[in-house]
Amino acid sequence: MLSVMTEQPKRGKTMSKNDDSIKALLKKVEEQMFDLGAKPKSVLITNGVWGRLGEKTTVNINTVSDKEVIIEIMSELLKSSYFKNMACEKLGVSPYANKFYGFSQKDWETDLKFRLSVIAWNEKSEKLSETKAKLNNLMSEDVKTELELAKILKSLE
Repeated sequence: MLSVMTEQPKRGKTMSKNDDSIKALLKKVEEQMFDLGAKPKSVLITNGVWGRLGEKTTVNINTVSDKEVIIEIMSELLKSSYFKNMACEKLGVSPYANKFYGFSQKDWETDLKFRLSVIAWNEKSEKLSETKAKLNNLMSEDVKTELELAKILKSLE
């Protein structure tokens, strides 16, 4: 018959090593969050409301969180602009400034690029927050206490 070990494995060095790694990773996450900076403020040139071609619905680009939707809108913008210019050429009419819902193509392109940058910022921020939460869950109670005490000390300074 096999004997059952009653001794608990020593965790001191392993936990310390893991906690050190977790603290180093947390520091890295905090640095990346700092580098990411504040969320870009929405300053659109257009009104941000794009009418979908062939549909009766509109899209407010300020609320779009899917890059594919932004790409589809840019595609619609480029197709429409191209075909308007081709129509002018075929009809022998001088090309005119393309306006889309009252705004220039350049204005829409600027706003769409800006929205993509906001979506990328949101994705990066969310990823960093998730990583931070996972690392916090992996920390030992001693390290959690140590970090909370450090925060308290810092707030008193």
